[in-house]
Amino acid sequence: MYKLILVDDDRPVLAYLTKSIPWSDLGIQLTGTFDNGLIALEVAKNDVPDIIITDIGMPKMNGLELIDAIRSFNPGLLSILISCHDKFEYAQQAIRLNVTEYMLKDALVPEVLIQHLKKLVHILDANAASRQKTDKEHFLGKTPLSILKNRWIRTTVHDPIFNYEEWIREAEKCGLTATYTTYVPVLCYLNYGEEIKKRFHMSEDLLNFTLENAISEILRANESGIYFGYDCMRNLIIFPYSGSSKSELWSYVRNELARIQRELKRYLSIKLSFIIGNESTFTSRLADHIQMLFRSNEQYFYMEPESVAELSMPQQTKEDLFSYYYNTMEALQEAASKGDLALIQQLTKQRMRFIRDKKFPSGAVKEWISKVAIGLRMKIRSLYPLTRNLEKDDFRMDMNHYYSLSEIEEHVTAIIDSLIDDCTSITSHKTKRNEIVMVQRYLVSHINELVTLEEVSDLLKLNSSYVSRLFKRETGLNFSKYVTKVKVEHAKELLEHTSLSVDVISERIGYEKNYFYKIFKKWTGMTPNSFRGYR
Repeated sequence: MYKLILVDDDRPVLAYLTKSIPWSDLGIQLTGTFDNGLIALEVAKNDVPDIIITDIGMPKMNGLELIDAIRSFNPGLLSILISCHDKFEYAQQAIRLNVTEYMLKDALVPEVLIQHLKKLVHILDANAASRQKTDKEHFLGKTPLSILKNRWIRTTVHDPIFNYEEWIREAEKCGLTATYTTYVPVLCYLNYGEEIKKRFHMSEDLLNFTLENAISEILRANESGIYFGYDCMRNLIIFPYSGSSKSELWSYVRNELARIQRELKRYLSIKLSFIIGNESTFTSRLADHIQMLFRSNEQYFYMEPESVAELSMPQQTKEDLFSYYYNTMEALQEAASKGDLALIQQLTKQRMRFIRDKKFPSGAVKEWISKVAIGLRMKIRSLYPLTRNLEKDDFRMDMNHYYSLSEIEEHVTAIIDSLIDDCTSITSHKTKRNEIVMVQRYLVSHINELVTLEEVSDLLKLNSSYVSRLFKRETGLNFSKYVTKVKVEHAKELLEHTSLSVDVISERIGYEKNYFYKIFKKWTGMTPNSFRGYR
């Protein structure tokens, strides 16, 4: 039995919930009811609950403060917040506290609360047992509604349906009845999902719960549609409809989608895009149309945030994006070598517009942008090896986290802006001497050669002793050590981002193999092979 406490200063609500929920049947022990947050906290310190159901607005200590206080000695506490409509703005703070469920009192009915409690029991079971054992128990026993819906939609999308009568019966268990004339499936895409998880410090599970609760609540308010959770980024809404006018049907669906977008953006700062599928009857055609929606990733990749579109096949170019790689890198590297960082930003935006206009396959786009980003990073780091910010791995991009070109473009633009700020800071503050900048660029363009102090002195038309003192004053390193640092940094980039052998890399930076091993270990504390394996 998991322990649960009820906290609400409205005593009739406490009495109602105490009597209407079959606690023991759910595997829950109701250990206390309280009309005061402070008293509940004192009791919880001695008899620690696993779950709390609490009102938000209470005197002395509100529900959010109470959850935060109990979390200080029970970080695994699961919680359900209940509140009135005029306090819905607390939703954002609830997300930050990892509140599992958020319910409005107007929608507080035993059946819904029971489903939420089953979900919490499922989470607690998963934490207490192995994933394999937990999955077996839940799919063989009583399944929470959200998991039942998830199983139905995954079966529809991925598995052949041999028995449509059984498929319909499973759908009816999820709340989708066959009493309407028309059904319209809509695929819901979460915009900037990775950013949302980072901003609110949310796990993927909590973000799924948040979306399901918020969207389902909005749909219930108008009894307009059924929400099916698929994963963090993509979820399905099915709109049943009994009218005869097709124009009214599409107007109705679009109005509901606009309402969902408006409410989630207003209360949770979450943006959504939608792709509307084809309407059908409650037959195998509905399953076909759902499957078609889940093959619409290419269409969504080029959609703008917060947009709504009907399902279509994008007209993609047959050109090879990688045929433009070397010209792009040449232009970017030339701009970097000249120190024209604003041109780098301009070129990046031009290439993004070019990709959007041509509509290359998303997989090729992700691979191409990753390759360009890594190449540009290597070039800038070699040009400005003394900056601390460029030592970080902020430039590393896991493209699996991005579903749209808009998200990729925003992330790349932010990185380029950061690099410009860093490099501008270096050239304007780290050194004000054009001579040092000239030598930095010369070393990069001759990275495979053994550049001497006399060589760069001749380049600058200055005395070598003066250049040596200048380097020491401006960079903190003598010329020889500075050259070594540039070469080692370039070698680290090649080890980290290419599959070139150590022999080839040593040649690329102008070192004999054995000497390269010796110098690399001296500067990094490990051999080149160890560095590559560690990274």
